Amino acid sequence: MNRKRKKPLDFEPLEGKQLLTTLHHAAVRPHAAANVATQNFSLAGTLHTALATIQTFTANNQNYGTFSFTGKVKSMGAIHGAFVAAVDSSQQYMSTGMMRFISKKGTVDLALSPAPGDKSSYLFTVSSGTGAYTGATGSGRIQTHSYGHNLSSVTFSVSMNPS
Repeated sequence: MNRKRKKPLDFEPLEGKQLLTTLHHAAVRPHAAANVATQNFSLAGTLHTALATIQTFTANNQNYGTFSFTGKVKSMGAIHGAFVAAVDSSQQYMSTGMMRFISKKGTVDLALSPAPGDKSSYLFTVSSGTGAYTGATGSGRIQTHSYGHNLSSVTFSVSMNPS
């Protein structure tokens, strides 16, 4: 008969430690994240959204609009993402908003505001980035470019201004 005493189950404290499964490639290769900030970062390109993805909702007496999109932009390549904005009572015009561009190398978040005198455009500023886009900066315009067959989709053009 084995009289070995079993050790009670115990957990190693992990507070303050970074798990290897959560390390992002930019943390492993810090030079990759640093390159975006020193290069000419550009989001110029085209975004597409199916009008069926556009949804509106109300929360805390504020109207919001949201949609998902896909596209291709210069510094990120193929992307997908989401748009969300506070909209007026007609649920047509944005007062403030944000977009998140997602690629295989990281994300870029944009803070949006309506373009003065142009209801089909948004002005943006890069508010943050992750992964290879940590430290990315810039601003520009996202403009409604065209509507697809039977008004089933909308295309946006993105232009970038130097920061």
